[in-house]
Amino acid sequence: MTYNFSFLKKVSEIKHIFSLNRLISCYNYMMKRIRRWKELSRLRKLSSLMKVCISIAGLIISMVGVLTYVSIDSFCCNVIIPYDDPELKLNGSDAKSNHLSLPYKISNEGYFDIFDIMLKVEIDVVYCKNNSDKESRRTIFLHEESLKRIRPGEDLMDIFEGSYDDFENSEILLFLEELDVSKKITRFLEIEISASLSGLVQLHIHYEDIDIDGE
Repeated sequence: MTYNFSFLKKVSEIKHIFSLNRLISCYNYMMKRIRRWKELSRLRKLSSLMKVCISIAGLIISMVGVLTYVSIDSFCCNVIIPYDDPELKLNGSDAKSNHLSLPYKISNEGYFDIFDIMLKVEIDVVYCKNNSDKESRRTIFLHEESLKRIRPGEDLMDIFEGSYDDFENSEILLFLEELDVSKKITRFLEIEISASLSGLVQLHIHYEDIDIDGE
């Protein structure tokens, strides 16, 4: 009886090759899964990092918003004009001697610098004309000037000065000619302040009809 060992050998080789191919396929599959897990792990880490960054950014924005609100409120509450008794000199016969001294105080109790500050002052007089009980109103002064930067915790105390060129001299002459000296004269301040809050917010404050004489 003769046995065909060559055939058996070939079958064995085929089985061996088949087993090796399966092993390689399993290995490749496992490596793909491992790479996929690594990618998912990196994505999860990146997602977690992004969530942390977004949370921190939101917290920072909220804090800046709160600090900005506090600074704006502080600025609006700490503008004092006039800070002391103002001095207003009017002379119809010598207009060049007309003069205004207006003390003011601006405090920065907030958290940001206040700069690009512009202070505009207008003065109106309300009076009765001769032989009349009807009141008239005239603007006799108008001037604007730039103020220096105010850092957090600082106070700006100074005097707003006005001279001949800042007065409405023609209006002053009419006022003095029409004035009934036996009746009350009221002098009103109108003040506008604009400023920048650390470049984040533009502020604008408008005060109307401030009685200079405090009556």
